[in-house]
Amino acid sequence: MSDSAQLLKEGLDACRKKDFEEGERLLLEAIEADPNNYLAYDALGKVYRVLGDFDSAVGYFHKSYTLRPEFTDAMVNLGNLYYDKGMYEEAKHEYQRAIEINQKSFGGHFGLGNILRKQGKNKDAIEEYDAAIELKKDHYQAYNNLGLCHMNRENYNDAIYNFKMAMEIKKELPKAHLNLARCYERTNRYAEAAGEWEHFIDSGIEGEELDMAIERLADCKSKY
Repeated sequence: MSDSAQLLKEGLDACRKKDFEEGERLLLEAIEADPNNYLAYDALGKVYRVLGDFDSAVGYFHKSYTLRPEFTDAMVNLGNLYYDKGMYEEAKHEYQRAIEINQKSFGGHFGLGNILRKQGKNKDAIEEYDAAIELKKDHYQAYNNLGLCHMNRENYNDAIYNFKMAMEIKKELPKAHLNLARCYERTNRYAEAAGEWEHFIDSGIEGEELDMAIERLADCKSKY
C-alpha cells in the first residue's frame, strides 16, 4: 500500500470515529503524498460538508471528479451538498451528470428523484425512485419517498405498498405510520387508519403533531 493510500485509510478511520480534525489532517497529507488521489479529495469534500465549509467542500468534490471523470460518487456528493443548501438546479445538474456517466448510480437516481419530488414532478420522480430501488432494494427512504409520490398522485394502493416496504426495512419510522393513516383515511379504511394513528401517537410525537393525531384517531374511530 502506498503512503497516500495508507494515509487515506487512516483519515477515513478517523472520520468514522467523528474525529474530523484528525481526518482532515491525514487526508491533506494523503493528497500531499499523491496529488492525484481522487478518493482523498472526495473524502475531504465530505469532511468539509460536515464541518459546514461549503466552498471547500465544493472545491474538493470538483477536484475529485476532475481527476477521475468517471467517478460519479463525487458528483452525487456534490449534488447532496447543493441539495442541503436548497440549490436544487445545481444539485439536479450533478445527479443528471452522474446518471449520464453511470446508469447504475443509485445516488444519482435517488437524488434526482428527491429534486423532482420537491418540484412537484411526481410522475418523473417515481421513475427515478423505481430505478434507485432496482439498484438498492433495502433503502427504506427510497420506498418512503416513492410512497409520497404515489400519495401525491392519489395512487393510494401503490403508496400503501411502498410505505409498508419502508417499515419492513426500518421498523421505527413514525412518518410512515402518519402517511399510511392518511392513505387509509382517503380510501375510507377507517379501522386501519385508526391503527396507524395509534402507532404514530405511540412513537413519542409531541405538541401540535400529537394533538392532530389524537383528533384524527377519534374521527376515524367514529366512522367504524
